[in-house]
Amino acid sequence: MISDDIREGSKTTTQCFQQYTILMVGEHRMTCALGAACLAKGYPNLHRDGGAQGLRRYWPELDEMVLWPDEVINKGFNGYNKSRRHDLMTVIIGLNDRYRWTREKIADWIDTLELPRLLEIPPRKVEIEVVDLVEETVTV
Repeated sequence: MISDDIREGSKTTTQCFQQYTILMVGEHRMTCALGAACLAKGYPNLHRDGGAQGLRRYWPELDEMVLWPDEVINKGFNGYNKSRRHDLMTVIIGLNDRYRWTREKIADWIDTLELPRLLEIPPRKVEIEVVDLVEETVTV
């Protein structure tokens, strides 16, 4: 789930705003919430290589329509197109860049949503009966 990946990527980076990721000296990176998620999965350039569609293919829940958090709405929400409902990707970007929520707070908020989860089917152990073959002679 994207919230877990945001948390994981946030452990090794500091947050940046208005940019996806910034490479600092050496391996030190600053990332937004979505950049942290990509970094956690080992795809730090997914946004550049696959664009928004690449992100949506990797995390299909980004297409889900969600309401902006109550905290934002109650503080005089002046969100995008005055709409309280947007796709999750747009809301994550807004919470990171416009409202300056920490990446961990964004992940916690995502966990409160009732998002569809990818179907996870555990492997099933199948036992096949072994039958000994017996040779028979038939006389006609």
